Amino acid sequence: MTLEKDRVLRLSVLVAAGLFLFSALSLKPTHFDEGINGFFVDQVWSKGFYTYDPHNYHGPLLFYLFQISEKIFGFGVASFRFVTALFSFLTIWFVLRSSPVLGRRGSFAAALAMAVSPAMIFFGRSAIHESVFVFFQVLWMVGFIKLREKTDRQTVSLFLTGLVGCLLLKETFVILGLAFLAAWAWVEISPKILKKTTAGGGTERPQRQKDAALPKGFLIEAGACAVLVWLVLYTGFFHNWKGAEDFFIAVMPWLKTGVGASGHDKPFHYWMDLLFRYEWPALVGFAGALSGVFGRSWKMRFFSVLA
Repeated sequence: MTLEKDRVLRLSVLVAAGLFLFSALSLKPTHFDEGINGFFVDQVWSKGFYTYDPHNYHGPLLFYLFQISEKIFGFGVASFRFVTALFSFLTIWFVLRSSPVLGRRGSFAAALAMAVSPAMIFFGRSAIHESVFVFFQVLWMVGFIKLREKTDRQTVSLFLTGLVGCLLLKETFVILGLAFLAAWAWVEISPKILKKTTAGGGTERPQRQKDAALPKGFLIEAGACAVLVWLVLYTGFFHNWKGAEDFFIAVMPWLKTGVGASGHDKPFHYWMDLLFRYEWPALVGFAGALSGVFGRSWKMRFFSVLA
């Protein structure tokens, strides 16, 4: 009965998400960033490839996805928005499928929050990078959790797909990368620290399953494939070799957008005010993350520090 109930609840979340994300895609007026992205896709059509510019702060992947969508569905903003709405939907679906990592209740709560979140719905169906970026972030982090428990072809592929997807989309992968390293470090050192302060001594450590070793050369092949995909897209299918160099150069001008009067600088309480006004589920999640930092479950500690 519980299994059947879970299926009904998960299906209900997916139906709600689909209705919110795919209804009347062309109704909303075009955002400035959507127009900019349309301009870059026009350049891809005229040149045959995307010329990566480190000052644009966006990688090449989404522009090629937009071009493919236009090829299938025709020109127009609805074709662009279908791509981002699809990735938003896939994120919710993947979170529901990740109950072994997030827990049955946790995965359902997270998926439901994303399905009804005003920000996730509004920006998730906008023709900008954010929703696709979130999808690959989730793959990257869930892939890491699975890797800590079991190393096989599936988990390695999931981790690399998420990581490379983030690299191909936005320079802001640096933010997630730093948060990821901090969360990973806390998972490793927290058992010794919390053991001294927790009654009964106990905090959970990652337990790796005993499994067959990966075939020799698989990690090399998977890594080489990831590098090749990165190289192909950043060099415009080998038409612009400078794009690979500019990938590393881009980090420096991008870091300046977070300091000084660039329009992106905001006091921290500004974001708290927005959460309190519009995003109560996210605010509850943030409060929960503060307590989860010291939780017994190592997965909870990881995701709490990451959040």
